[in-house]
Amino acid sequence: MKINQLIANNINHLDTVLPTDKSLGIAGLSGSGKTTFCQTIGEESKKRLVSLLPKAEYQYLFPEIMDTNFSAIKMEEMPLVLFLGKSSISSNPRSTIGTHTGVFKEIRVTMAEKFDLSPELFSFNNVLGWCTGCKGRGSNSNVTCKKCDGKRFNPEVETYKINLLGKEHSISEVNNLSMETLLSLKDELNLSEGKQHILQNIINMNIGYLTLNRIMGTLSGGELTRLYLAEFMATSENTVIIIDEISVGLDHQTLLKILEQIKQLGYKNQIWLIDHSDTVLDATDEQLFFGPGSGKYGGKIVEESPRPAPVLVETNHDKPTEYYQFKDLHCRNIQMAEIQIPKNRLVTFTGESGCGKSTLVNECIAKDFLKRYPKDKLVMVGQNRNQSITSRSTVATFLDIKEKTDKV
Repeated sequence: MKINQLIANNINHLDTVLPTDKSLGIAGLSGSGKTTFCQTIGEESKKRLVSLLPKAEYQYLFPEIMDTNFSAIKMEEMPLVLFLGKSSISSNPRSTIGTHTGVFKEIRVTMAEKFDLSPELFSFNNVLGWCTGCKGRGSNSNVTCKKCDGKRFNPEVETYKINLLGKEHSISEVNNLSMETLLSLKDELNLSEGKQHILQNIINMNIGYLTLNRIMGTLSGGELTRLYLAEFMATSENTVIIIDEISVGLDHQTLLKILEQIKQLGYKNQIWLIDHSDTVLDATDEQLFFGPGSGKYGGKIVEESPRPAPVLVETNHDKPTEYYQFKDLHCRNIQMAEIQIPKNRLVTFTGESGCGKSTLVNECIAKDFLKRYPKDKLVMVGQNRNQSITSRSTVATFLDIKEKTDKV
């Protein structure tokens, strides 16, 4: 792949030739331009794919794809490129793993055929099937719907049941089964080979515990990335798949297992891994380093990855005297009667991927904190993109200092 005179963000007139038959590890300091470089290539690939449509169609259907904020004199020998990064994920409760992967659609068809009904009756996104109290969301203003008890469906739909695992299951009960259980019921649910393949890949990615009804917006970054990888493994060939920071949120053993799965994906595709982890970079055939610094001091391809000096901080060994107390924490796999966290300390929550640490902090503790300590301030800083951020957002507007700087 040949790239000439690429201009994007801090990348200025960059020329490079990239291998097409080797996996690539891409590294550099935060803000050095590595993600910009990969996103730009991904955007150009989408642009070329969409431009194969008649002009009247792509201008109407995909106007945002054709409007790009980068330029390049040439990008040659470019295959289809898929960029898997920290994109914004909708928190819409109607978007679940089941609807996203299409597995739930096949289950609805199976249920409908058994009772000679329309598949739409078994959809919580359709007026025929949804609970009238919450219209299929399962909740109202983040409070479980009392009419359906969070099941999403109306009472009539719940009366239709099929026998699974020796007991009768309604559509909402099937919807709450895990990926592992669903795969074991592939024959009873009449799942296609394609969907079986996706379910098996999900299990291989160590996220087989996820349920069909899990809302996409509640997945952790690591879970979301692995879900997408599982889908790619079932469908992608002859494609450059760029994965941004696969190591984030994964313990070492899980990371090694996921890298082995990515290696399998690389037999039919070319893999680029953007990461800071030596474990990830060592798993690739070649490395590409951006630097030498960040921002205006980056944007160039350099010989080796710049490494910041380690930050050494003294640990406070004094016994804490004050604690935050939290009680009755119940959300998904978190079932805690109480927990106390010392004040004025740096506290780490750790554990295997999917064990519930993000759920505990971001959902359970955060909500309880606001109730129990209304006079204290809680600031949440994470990797999930703020839904209010748009293409017009800048650091100044995000920090709410734009008006003050304009007056200077």
